[in-house]
Amino acid sequence: MEATNPGRPLERDDLRRWLLAGLTREDKLIITQYYFENLTLREIGLTLGISESRVSQKKDEILKAMRDRMKRDQRVVELECA
Repeated sequence: MEATNPGRPLERDDLRRWLLAGLTREDKLIITQYYFENLTLREIGLTLGISESRVSQKKDEILKAMRDRMKRDQRVVELECA
């Protein structure tokens, strides 16, 4: 049986805040509804008044921006630790 880590919810909240930092309100909604609330792209589109395909495009753009930020932040940490 796996031990419960009392800090785990805090870590998840910290990660969520970091992931969403710097995003527009709409981008935050797309990521939150898709990954944390498990809504479909169609459901998100209906919520935001945009097409399912536009939600998909925006989600891909957001994820690319997040990956780029992660790479930049990783380089900064590596330089600080060197």
